[in-house]
Amino acid sequence: MSVSPNRRKVLSVAMTGVMAALAAVLLFLVPEIPIIPGVPHLKIGFSGIPSLIAAFVCGPLYGVAVVLVTSVLQLFATQNPSFGIGEFINFALGSTLVLVMWSVSRAA
Repeated sequence: MSVSPNRRKVLSVAMTGVMAALAAVLLFLVPEIPIIPGVPHLKIGFSGIPSLIAAFVCGPLYGVAVVLVTSVLQLFATQNPSFGIGEFINFALGSTLVLVMWSVSRAA
């Protein structure tokens, strides 16, 4: 069964919204694990997993959109003294991760 391009785009946008909501829930409910104990800003979180799923299923731009929504939510929900620099770096690293993982999966 073939899906029309218009319907596929609607399904991709809907899945991006669901994955962004799941990433937000994981961001706020699941604690992050520090990579280096002395550096409090470097942490591994599980909120990046939905962005990878969105990238693999819908495409890399949809995965980056999930990272963007998560970073904006984190910017407005937390009171960090970094003035958004940490969230920008999180967005840049998350987007790079999504794009690299997507391109590696396409090359294999």
